[in-house]
Amino acid sequence: MAEIDYVLTGDATAGRDAAARVLAARKFNITWTDNWTATATRGSKTKNLLLGGAAQYMEIKVTVSTIDAHHVSVRILGAPAGWQGGLLGASRTKKNFNGLRDELEADFRNAGTLVEMRVIS
Repeated sequence: MAEIDYVLTGDATAGRDAAARVLAARKFNITWTDNWTATATRGSKTKNLLLGGAAQYMEIKVTVSTIDAHHVSVRILGAPAGWQGGLLGASRTKKNFNGLRDELEADFRNAGTLVEMRVIS
């Protein structure tokens, strides 16, 4: 599992909305459990179990929290490595997670809000 923490300037709502925009553009379905915590999924878990790497399933946890009056944390936690799809599934899951990581970083950087990106694991 991979975990990335983006430290941004601004408020939590802007960070949450930016993360949701990037996830939606990558065809993730986002379910917010509250205003600051979500699960984003793409693909079918059942198809992944039945078809392996030919039908990928990916799940990302998103949390948004205020650090101080001027900074917010947007953290994404990647799902298991996709081993249900075998080596191909694991490779595709890692590639997709890294692509998402890079897109979020670019989006935050282009908006001028990225202070720091921390790879936690």
